[in-house]
Amino acid sequence: MKPSKLISPVDLQKLTALLQESQFKLIFIGSPRDRLSRLIVPKLKYALKLNSIQAYYFDFADADPDDYQSLFYRIDITALPSLMITNGDGSVTSIDLDHLEKAIQFWSQKSTR
Repeated sequence: MKPSKLISPVDLQKLTALLQESQFKLIFIGSPRDRLSRLIVPKLKYALKLNSIQAYYFDFADADPDDYQSLFYRIDITALPSLMITNGDGSVTSIDLDHLEKAIQFWSQKSTR
């Protein structure tokens, strides 16, 4: 995905740091080389724009699986692509990609309270 004011690409080091911060963050892990990621991106961009929120994007194809597998295991990512919300305590909540627009809208309302 191209960087924009709604999408910020991150590397593995920044992804790890985001997960440890005490703030809510929306993170998409995908790759333009992955067919399912390419299908999800337009919906994701639409939901981000509609709710005026930012997401962080990690391209898993640009990293060595040996480097990220332990992190993914720790936060319980079992399938790629993945969309998640960091809970500010090192844990994450996965978002069902079939319902991402509603989930992002709900999260957006919850995080601004």
